[in-house]
Amino acid sequence: MNPLRRVVFLSALAAAVSFPPEGRADVGDCHSGIPCYLQSDYSLTPPTLGCQYRFTRFSGPDQPVFQFHLVDVFGAPMPDWIVELEVVAADGSVACQCAGMPSAVSDAGGNGEIPLGFVGGKGEFDLVVHGTKVGTTEIYEIGYLFGFQFTSVDQNATCDPVEPFSTILDIGVWAQGMPPFPYVRTSDFNCDGTVNVIDFGSIGSGMSRGCTP
Repeated sequence: MNPLRRVVFLSALAAAVSFPPEGRADVGDCHSGIPCYLQSDYSLTPPTLGCQYRFTRFSGPDQPVFQFHLVDVFGAPMPDWIVELEVVAADGSVACQCAGMPSAVSDAGGNGEIPLGFVGGKGEFDLVVHGTKVGTTEIYEIGYLFGFQFTSVDQNATCDPVEPFSTILDIGVWAQGMPPFPYVRTSDFNCDGTVNVIDFGSIGSGMSRGCTP
């Protein structure tokens, strides 16, 4: 898994609010006045350890930052676009976000950064990039990144604002990766190939804090 990726696919250029004049966009199409996903650059800073992103508390070991450079079909920068990130669980995974989609506004050069924040769940997540021109209401899908492996102290992906990240249910899910059970990557918080008391210390840190600061 390469955590540093460019946009490679656009599922639909426009959200339910509006479509471009030509209708739904196919891969390979770009439309004037909207960031061109084929020429724009998107990336997520890599995890501190190789096996996966690890989301413990808000000050946890991995605090990935999404970086973007928006340009139009002619390569000109696209300033004043509100960019939002939606975390989507891949097949067989679970994922949630604490406070909705994080966002930032592109600067004069079309650039910006968005701290991803806490992602609950485990397995693999994808990122859908939404864009809205400042002063308008149309929301467009302007990019799609996929295949980011991760784990978190909120193993069952509730992101419940009234409970800690880690409850007895989360610890139960995590424990399924301990011996004598087969090794499970999402239980291995220090990426050393084993699941033991050190990893329990990581998931235990989620018992003191949840989505509400």
